[in-house]
Amino acid sequence: MTARQPAKPSPAAPSGRRLPLGLILGGVFTVLLIVTVFLTLGNDGSTAGDVSALPDEYGTPTVDGALPQLDDSGEDPAIGTAAPVVAGADFDGTPVSITSDGRAKVVLLVAHWCSFCRNEVPWVSEWLETTGTPDGVDFYGVATAIDRNQVNWPPSAWLDREGFSAPVLVDDRSNSIANAFGLPAYPYWVFIDAEGNIAARLSGGISAAVLDEIVASLAQA
Repeated sequence: MTARQPAKPSPAAPSGRRLPLGLILGGVFTVLLIVTVFLTLGNDGSTAGDVSALPDEYGTPTVDGALPQLDDSGEDPAIGTAAPVVAGADFDGTPVSITSDGRAKVVLLVAHWCSFCRNEVPWVSEWLETTGTPDGVDFYGVATAIDRNQVNWPPSAWLDREGFSAPVLVDDRSNSIANAFGLPAYPYWVFIDAEGNIAARLSGGISAAVLDEIVASLAQA
């Protein structure tokens, strides 16, 4: 069942000192239109065993700031604007925050029941292990749209199985983090420059090669 129509990602970096992401993003536009995730509940990937006794895995983050939802207009009004500041914790209660601290950031928002997210997370986990971000660039995951009544629950077990090593912020019942970043569909990528401003937003799966290029641009900015 489709819950919402996802956006067609086509953000382009502005001129001047902003990141030279226009060519990068333009090159993957067609691919992203094909793989952009419709919020469809799959029927695979369920966690084995009885998980009914496990506690709900919602966080209690605080969020300051909000971006407009990414849409299919071909222009992203969030480019160059301040990214939301988020303070929360991972599944173990360890504090995790996304702030304007002079470091560029990659933020990947995923839902445990999303089949496209379950394709994205394994290769991203491998990328983090084998390539990783360069100096000055940090990587964060956000577990959002958490629902114990859907497949592949709980999300903590899923991310552990996939060896996802980046810090993970756990969203609340209202999906406050996802909404603040303007998420239209899953998976959802947000790239933030060292000044704390949005460099690019992409809805849908991307390739390791595209991630490499965008991360390199973030590091050089």
